[in-house]
Parts: sequence; C-alpha cells; structure tokens
Amino acid sequence: MVTSIKWDPAAPLPGAEPQRTTLRPDRGPSVTSEVSQRYSQSRNELTLRREAPALAQSLEERIQRLARAVEHFAWPENFPDQTSDPAKARTVQNGMGAPLVSAWLPDRAAPYDRYFSKGFDWQANAADTLGLDPGEYSFTLEHQDETSELTVTLDADMTMPDLLDAVALAVNNDDRNVQARQVSQTSPGLHAPGQVATGRSLAVSVNPAYGAELPVLRDTSGHLLAALDLRENPRIPSGNAPPVPARYSLQSLSRYSPTAFQSTAVDPGAAPPLEPGTHAFAYTHGSESGTFSMDVQADDTWEDVLQRFARTANASQSGFIAATVERERVSSAMPEGEWGDLRGSGLALEMVATAPKLGQRLQIAGDEDAEDDSGQAAATFLDILGLNASARPGTDARLAVDGRERERAPGVFALDQGRVRLEETGSVGSGELHVQEAYASMVEQLQDVTLAYNDLREFLLRDAELFQPGLAATWRAPLQALDNSAQAMNLNGTATPQPDVSGSTSGLERLGLREFGTDKLLWFDHDAFFTGLGSDPKQVRSLLLDAGQGLLPAWADLAARTDPRSALADHAESRPGAAWTVTEQSGLPDPFQPDLTPRTEVQLEQQSTLVNLLDDMGSDPFDLPSGRKIVDRSG
Repeated sequence: MVTSIKWDPAAPLPGAEPQRTTLRPDRGPSVTSEVSQRYSQSRNELTLRREAPALAQSLEERIQRLARAVEHFAWPENFPDQTSDPAKARTVQNGMGAPLVSAWLPDRAAPYDRYFSKGFDWQANAADTLGLDPGEYSFTLEHQDETSELTVTLDADMTMPDLLDAVALAVNNDDRNVQARQVSQTSPGLHAPGQVATGRSLAVSVNPAYGAELPVLRDTSGHLLAALDLRENPRIPSGNAPPVPARYSLQSLSRYSPTAFQSTAVDPGAAPPLEPGTHAFAYTHGSESGTFSMDVQADDTWEDVLQRFARTANASQSGFIAATVERERVSSAMPEGEWGDLRGSGLALEMVATAPKLGQRLQIAGDEDAEDDSGQAAATFLDILGLNASARPGTDARLAVDGRERERAPGVFALDQGRVRLEETGSVGSGELHVQEAYASMVEQLQDVTLAYNDLREFLLRDAELFQPGLAATWRAPLQALDNSAQAMNLNGTATPQPDVSGSTSGLERLGLREFGTDKLLWFDHDAFFTGLGSDPKQVRSLLLDAGQGLLPAWADLAARTDPRSALADHAESRPGAAWTVTEQSGLPDPFQPDLTPRTEVQLEQQSTLVNLLDDMGSDPFDLPSGRKIVDRSG
C-alpha cells in the first residue's frame, strides 16, 4: 500500500503581508545619465585620438572615388545636336594612360581619301593602257573656292606607276590643300579603305582639318582623268549615320610640327650692326620659291629692321608668316667686378610655315645673286639673329591605328570613314580610343557615381559624431538643389534644414535618380533615365553638367574644396609636418576627467603604459565594484 502526501504552500499569518527580500551587492552610487553622456563623449574623443589619421584617409579615399566617377562621365558627342535618338548617341574617350589624341564626332563625316582611280598593272605601258597619245594633258583642281590648272606630260615609254606618280606630283605641288598618292594593293581595302580595285591606282585625299568639302577635278586638255576613271570614294558616308562602336589601338610615332625659325632676342632700341642698303633673301616652301628684299637705313634700330623684315616677307609670299615677338633678353655684359647675367625685355623675329603639305619644309637663305653684294649682308643678318642655327625643321604626324601607319600634315586623322576625327596632342607612345554606344556607357558611369556617393554617405552617417556637424547633409545638398520647387538651397551651399524631398524632386526623376530609406541613399533607374533622355535631352544634360546648376560639377567642386582632416570633429586636427595631435575641451568636471592639452602619439603611448602599471598595482578611484571602469584613461 502506497501513500502520497501533497504539501500546499503555507498560508500567511492573519494580518501579515508577504515579505520579499532581494539580495544585491552594493555597487556604490549608480551611474547617472549625465555621467553616461560624459562617458560617451570621452569615448568619442579617445576614439578620435586613435583613429583620426585612418578616418581622414578613409574619407579621402571615398571622396576621391566619387570625384573619379564624376570626372569619368562623358556626354555623347553627337547627342542631341546630330541625332535625337539616344540609341544612336556615341561617346569617344581615350583609354587608360596619357591621352595621345583629342577625339570628336564631326557634324559632317568625310574620309581622308575622296577619289580613287581604277586599278592598273604595274608593268603596263601608260599610253597603250589608257589609249592616249603621248603629250601634255591639263586638268583643273578646285577646292574651297580656289582653282588651279595643272599639267602632266605623258611620255611614250611611261609605265602606269610612272604616270600615276606624275599626276600625284602635280597635285601635291599645288597650293590647294589636296594630296594625291599611288596605292598598291593585292586585295580590296588592304591599304586604302574604300578602294575595291587591286593593282596600282591613284588616291586623291583631303586632310579632314580642311573640312568635308570635295575637291573638283576636270579635264581641260585631253581626257587623262577620264581615262584614269577617277571616281568618288564609294564609302563616303551619306546622311548622318553614327560611328560604329569600336576600340582602336593607337601608337603615336611622331607629332606634327611645321618648320619654324626663331631668332635670338635683341635690344629693340639698339642700332643693328648691318650695313645700310638693300638686303635680299631667298625662300623655298614646297614647290613655291622666290626672293624678297628690304632696305636698312643708317639710323634704324633693331625694332625698325625686324618689323620691316616681317612686313616685307608677308607681302611677298604666302608660304610662311613672319612676326616680331617680345622675349626675355639675356646679356653677359656685367659691370666690371660683377658676375652673372643681365636680363631684360627684348624683341625677336619668328617665321612659321603655313599649311604645309606632307613632306614640305621651309628654307630661308641670303640671295647670293643679288646686286651690290647684298648676299653677304643678308647672310650676316641671318647669322646675327641666329635664325638658321635655331630653326626647327618640322615633322609630319605619324600615327599607327590598329597596326596600320598613317601620315598626315597637319596632325588630324579620320577613322570610320570620317565619322570620328582625331588630333594628336603631342604625346608619343601607345594608347587606346573607345567609341561606345553612349546610352550604355552613360548608364554604367552614372551607376558608378551612384555607388560612390552611397559609399560616402553611409560612411559619414555611420560615424557622424566623428565628423563636423552636417557634413553628410552638405554632400546631399546638390541632390536637393535639383528640385524645381523653391527651396533655400544652392548647389554649393552648406547644409541647412530642408523639407523632405525623398524621391519627389522632378530634377532627380529626369536623371533616373531617387532617394530611398531613412539614410536617403540613391537609387538609379536606367529606364527612367532613358525616358528623360528621349523627352528632353538638353535639360538632362543641363541638370548633369551645367556649371552652377549641374549635379556632377557641384560634387566635383565639393571634392576639390573638402579637406578630409578639417572634416573631422573638433576633437582632432592635424599639424602640418608633425604627428597627429588632439586638442580637446573636456566637459567632465574633476575628478572624472582633467583638462586635456595637445599631445602627440608618443605621449599618449607613455600615458597608456603608466596607467596600466597603476592598474596592476592596486585599486583605482575610477574602478567600479564590478571591476569595470567609468573612463578608460589609457587611450
């Protein structure tokens, strides 16, 4: 038999209230909210001591990332002026490294080669092949409202390559900005894009620097051009088709430089050591040559002589321009007993070749055949001024595009049958050029800008107490300024309290941007951006790029003006040329926190070591009963 007993709780005695006893250790005085606040302040100050250099560096890296993304953004070259379709918009940008060329999309596309003849056998007799009699043949060349008549002699024993060279020489010796050359290729387009004929042929070209106008060639005596079957390049673009997206490999081999002469600087008021009388000069520039002379008077100064030379030279020919320029003059004629150079203003003479064709160089010399032995005086004039000694011979521009070398004078090149134009910048080396569909590249670049801005904003908000008040709002200000409503905010202003414009600003919507979340981060909607481009591309460009209104210039200006060290809270600052120091004004009265003075990192480390030593030796008035400290003074 099993018996179970159930015990009930004892009832309280009549009239007695239940007693509850709570045991807790005596922790001493509780930490009040005021002390907690001061502890938090001290913790931030100590954090700044340790992390000020790293914070400034992290801030600088994020600002520079945003600045690079802003700088990399490129608006299409042909949109909306040349095409209103965003899908046909194109951007042209240099690749990584120093840019070798400046590139743009011209209003009117035109290739370098404007005419081609048909192809011929290189061993064929010219007269027999063309069905022409030996003799002289004439034709006119018209370009940019100027016309020349050219003559070519066809000999009985000439081969086709000989005749093609003769026609090219006649064109190249003319003053018109038209070039001609012989092309030899074994397959269509091998050496001349657009030329489908093989064998030997003639190409007539115009440097794109002189526009897209076609030269006009007409037979005037005989039918030489008709026999050559000279026809317009079939690949000259019609209409306004956009360039094909491509990536070009570039190698700059030599920069364009016309022939130039530059004299030494002379005292403009001094008398030149020249014999009075007539001084004659000879010049040669391409096929043009001639002479001119000037008179020298007994009372002339250098200024009189140099200006008279420039006027006479410019009136006598069109192959070069002469001018006087002010330049620093250096003289070693120091007073006796003194060393050094005397420096002062002087006058110099410059002569620069104008519009030279390929291979053309300017030459100037004294005319030895002039009367009264003026040739000797002319040579003396050139020698005194050092013109021949300081001459710059001149070079043609040479650029290899995808391995194919091209030579131009001046240094302007055409790609994609003239839809893209390049001008060499003077740098020599290798690089790349990217022709891209503008919409895709703009979307990618704006996404980079958005990510860089969000990274910066999150960093500033996460540790806002460590930075100057309102720093995050300052970087947000350009976004708020895009709102068309009346807001008291300009693009470069400082942050002030503003109405919430999250996602409601029409300016942001046109750019496909909107703010989201409590942190007001950016979201980029490429579909909305495409809609804005299609509806009002000029306003989108203005909102993005206009100085004083555009979002990207505003951020670029902020990046240039923001000093990451000054952006930290007042607890920390940097001393130029020294270690980081901390100047703090403590809000804690004694004995919680003594007044602080500027200290270096070495001093802070010494303090840390001493405080840890005291902790190991015994009690500390700042210890809590639990063993934790109100303030960690060791830093």
